[in-house]
Amino acid sequence: MLKKNAAESLKERLGFANAFAVGSIGRAGGLCIFWTEDVKFTLVSFSQNHICGDIDAGSMSWRFVGIYGWPKEEDKHKTWSLLRHLCEESPLPLLIGGDFNEIMSYGEKEGGVDRNRRAMVAFRETVDDLMLRDLGFVGPWYTWERGNTAATRIRERLDRFLCSASWFDLYSDFVVDHLLRYKSDHVAMVLRPQTHNTRRKKNRGFRFEIVGY
Repeated sequence: MLKKNAAESLKERLGFANAFAVGSIGRAGGLCIFWTEDVKFTLVSFSQNHICGDIDAGSMSWRFVGIYGWPKEEDKHKTWSLLRHLCEESPLPLLIGGDFNEIMSYGEKEGGVDRNRRAMVAFRETVDDLMLRDLGFVGPWYTWERGNTAATRIRERLDRFLCSASWFDLYSDFVVDHLLRYKSDHVAMVLRPQTHNTRRKKNRGFRFEIVGY
């Protein structure tokens, strides 16, 4: 919920050398990516719902997409179309992370009224068609929560990391941490090496953090 300049100005305070933001529209939306000096990131495309860029890792390159799915039921097909376009436009190994604003099964939801979720099925079919892999998680199973009592509380796993098979071959030892929720209805997700002291033959170390606002 920040304008472009305000979001990008946070980079030094957060310990990053570079930033690119897509400003919010009023109090809705807004995306920002931060990266350090040693990360060679090249912006490829962006919109109100994604930021896409290539990362030069020396002997190879791969693509990262930060995603924010359309929240309204009638618009969610736009998220799946965007995913298909982004996956099909480049042969590079691909990592996609962010708030997809949809679950993949009823097991990823607790509380609230049960209803027919066609978008859930469409999400699952899109992931299957694109042969993407869910990187799983460590920590709380949900990533979004609303409600202050047991009767009103709703929890869902709306945020995740997905990757192509070629990206997983390069970084198979990485794990996703779900951190504690703090001043947000979303938890923070951190993608990190499974063991910091393990020498990896195929890649350089890096870390992504995605925080929902």
